[in-house]
Amino acid sequence: MAFKITARTLLELGAELIGSDAVAIYELVKNAVDAGSPHVRIGVQSVLLYSRYRQALEAVDSGVRALADIRQDIEGWLTSDAPVGAGRELLRRLDAATNRDRFRKALIRGYEAANSLRSPIRARACPLKISMKSS
Repeated sequence: MAFKITARTLLELGAELIGSDAVAIYELVKNAVDAGSPHVRIGVQSVLLYSRYRQALEAVDSGVRALADIRQDIEGWLTSDAPVGAGRELLRRLDAATNRDRFRKALIRGYEAANSLRSPIRARACPLKISMKSS
């Protein structure tokens, strides 16, 4: 069974149920092992670090800086090992925004779409491959 969880969903679950991202990944692995899976593959894609995302949101909300300058900062903050298409999609969403409110919404939606945790890996991502054998 394949599923995709947005990074934001993972953060919400972490805040409510799981104390950290590491615990969330541990739970995914543990559940797979409990289900009898001989191998567990988890793909993590991070295009924009959470701290930079929060910094960009604060800049948008303050209203002091031009949106073009914030967009340029975001382009410079994209992680170097992220899939090129994911970064381009985030920037495309920002470029389509016609005002501050839409830019903010595009940033939120683009961040959620670009940062994800997948199991099993179906798309090219930054994979974390964990193999476990049941005893």
